[in-house]
Amino acid sequence: MCAEVRKLTSEDALRWVLEKYPPTTGDNVGAALGIIGRRPWAKREQAQLYDAYFWRAFPSSQRPLEVFTSFMSPVGLLQRISKDMDHPPHNDSRTLGLARYRLAWFRERLLLQADQAVLRSLLAEPDTCLGDGDFPDIARQTSPKS
Repeated sequence: MCAEVRKLTSEDALRWVLEKYPPTTGDNVGAALGIIGRRPWAKREQAQLYDAYFWRAFPSSQRPLEVFTSFMSPVGLLQRISKDMDHPPHNDSRTLGLARYRLAWFRERLLLQADQAVLRSLLAEPDTCLGDGDFPDIARQTSPKS
């Protein structure tokens, strides 16, 4: 099935995934995540996949971060998450706490200093939804590996 989806254009593959796995149930979201991380997507389709599936499983699960970073830039994904978390329903204290916990995963995977700087900024600055100063240890631990 994945091989067939990879043969489709990005737009056609998006349509196929949304029709086959509508993001209305957890089972469909899990199945869709298993497919969407196995092919490249055009930026437009990346945004539509994010809108359809990302928040159905994040921050309860790490899997959306893993899948979406397989085809989106880490900085773009972090900025999108941060923007979304400024508004309901993603800005409650439970969601923010889980998101901070899940985003710590990035510190091990961001190799570019620019990406690390974006994560430090989101987690350490009081003006961002993710950074009210509660997680200074994560901000310090995002320095480049030696």
